[in-house]
Amino acid sequence: MIFPNHWGTTISALLLFLAGPFIFAGLIGRTKAVFAGKRGPSILQPLRDFTRLMKKQTIISSCASLISQIAHPIILASSMAAALVTPAFFGQSLISFQGDFLFLACVLACGRFMLLAAAMDSGSCFQGMGASREACFSMILEPCYIFIMAAMVCLGASSIPSVSASNSTMPLYQTLSAIAASPETIKSTGLVFSILAWTALFIMLTMEGARVPVDDPATHLELTMIHEVMILDTSGPDLAMTSYSTNLRMLILAALGSNILLSGLKTIFLGFNNPIMATIAFLMGIIMTALAVGTVESALSRLRMTHLPQYILFMVPLGVIILAAAILMKGGILQ
Repeated sequence: MIFPNHWGTTISALLLFLAGPFIFAGLIGRTKAVFAGKRGPSILQPLRDFTRLMKKQTIISSCASLISQIAHPIILASSMAAALVTPAFFGQSLISFQGDFLFLACVLACGRFMLLAAAMDSGSCFQGMGASREACFSMILEPCYIFIMAAMVCLGASSIPSVSASNSTMPLYQTLSAIAASPETIKSTGLVFSILAWTALFIMLTMEGARVPVDDPATHLELTMIHEVMILDTSGPDLAMTSYSTNLRMLILAALGSNILLSGLKTIFLGFNNPIMATIAFLMGIIMTALAVGTVESALSRLRMTHLPQYILFMVPLGVIILAAAILMKGGILQ
């Protein structure tokens, strides 16, 4: 297990993952308001909403059990655990160990499971319907994520010198930090691979955050909801923790995608190797991801339920391209 070797990096990463979710969600809302021709709420409005909800009382359904009481703290804890292994500034995570990209998938799945359990525990038919949809699409999403990460692992294992010879045939022992840096070691095509990986993570971000075109957080029609319908009966601190957890998951994927994209840019623009330039580029990558989410929500409408599997499965061909290129590069066919 590896920890950051500089206290400044640790404090910066903690501030990013603690305060960043509010700003990330605020940027999305502000972007949508600009496209609608409105002034829009403040970027810190999600923080005000969080504070307001934490002061309220939690109301639980009369038919709910202990699951509804413990689910939302577990959801928040799982998202925070995922943030610990996510590469932040300079591609370093708060905690790094072999196979931590599998740990990231597991803790995100744990939080999603508790959200499904809480929705079904409420006894509401609408929330049960939303839980069924969430489980169906998550079943497609999670293997796609593993496929993308495995492709990036193979790409990194063929070029990162730090991978020991004993582990060269076992790429699953790579870390998220090494995965995020793998395009940097490919001088000619690293930027292409990083763009493909960022696109796949952006699709996953819209699914994890329940954003358009997967879901519409602003809709009032229960029959068309996925994530929002599962928290219809959630209120007070429970709703605050769930909303914060959703925003944190989006920030985690945005940070991972920004690091991968930055490593690809370093292959072309040597100026990004400067620590100050790298920090600015990393933060700009997260900001541009938030602006991209807001732009997509303003330009597109929510997809039909029958078309969502095709949208999510678009991650598969991206992973196939990266994996095939990694195999060709290991064989010396592609340089």
